[in-house]
Amino acid sequence: FFVLSGFLLGPPLLQALKTRGVAAALGQFWRRRCLRVLPAYWAQLAILFALAVAAGRTIENPALTLLSHATLSFNLVPFDVVPLNRVYWSLPVEWNFYIVLPLLAFALMRLGWAWLLALALGGAIAYRLLCWSTVAEVPPASILSWWAGSIHQLPARIDQFLLGMVAASLVQHRAPSARTASTLALAAMAGLAVMVAFVGPRGDVFSRGDVPLVFLQVTALGALFAALCLAAARGTRLTTWLFGGRFIGLLGTISYSLYLWHAPILGWQHSWGWLAQWPGGLRALLVALLILAVSALSYRCFERPFLQPRAERGSKPGPADAEREAPGRPPPLPAARESA
Repeated sequence: FFVLSGFLLGPPLLQALKTRGVAAALGQFWRRRCLRVLPAYWAQLAILFALAVAAGRTIENPALTLLSHATLSFNLVPFDVVPLNRVYWSLPVEWNFYIVLPLLAFALMRLGWAWLLALALGGAIAYRLLCWSTVAEVPPASILSWWAGSIHQLPARIDQFLLGMVAASLVQHRAPSARTASTLALAAMAGLAVMVAFVGPRGDVFSRGDVPLVFLQVTALGALFAALCLAAARGTRLTTWLFGGRFIGLLGTISYSLYLWHAPILGWQHSWGWLAQWPGGLRALLVALLILAVSALSYRCFERPFLQPRAERGSKPGPADAEREAPGRPPPLPAARESA
């Protein structure tokens, strides 16, 4: 999620800052980010809050909970607000990245990729170390306290965004050959398989303070996914076969709504015992189809109407559209633009 955000958003904003000026580029970037993220999120937030009230669920500090959720600032008050959806932890991280991205772009213009990436890696690992040093604080003595979730906030994830930006820059300026891209894709998938096989069984390395994985796991995953993005965007027979199919494209289209709705539906199914009399495999298939249906409806109602800027609605895309790629939209990367 974070690698893809850096991969798709960083280079277009950097280009816009160079060609359109700071005010125009940032205004358009943030406007499009708000239109992309907030409508579907606010719609779900209203639904979940209403259902919680109707079900008689106790919500501590309801006004603070609703306000901090609506403004995506609940990560700033981790001791008082419980996310209404367990996947919400990553949305403020993404939101904070939109604020920091212009600063990263300016730093990149001054320092270059190598220095900026080195600083991001060092800073992220150092921040994780600071969080780890507070693991024994009960009750927590600072915002860095481990169990408050600070280990998952932007300072500890900035390297993943930067790795995605570096991969996109390589695609645009130093794209690998098809053979190299295929090799890179295989190596990345092999690395992910190794992590699944050997790191996965160790459980939640963050809450257990599993050293040294707790310092390096996120960076390693970011590097592997950045390599996979680089190979897929370069476009090879292997990556097209794996990631370029129509079904994968459809999943990508509704992926944001899938992200929002899968956890609540799975939670309701577990709590209420939907279809308990059905065999496990069939039950899983029916729940998956329900998640897909709800996500497709969410995309149609709360995402799609806001994806195209008002000035462009009603006009058909033309050949010059690729040259007018705006910040906040995927860069024109070969073989990846349509599904992105």
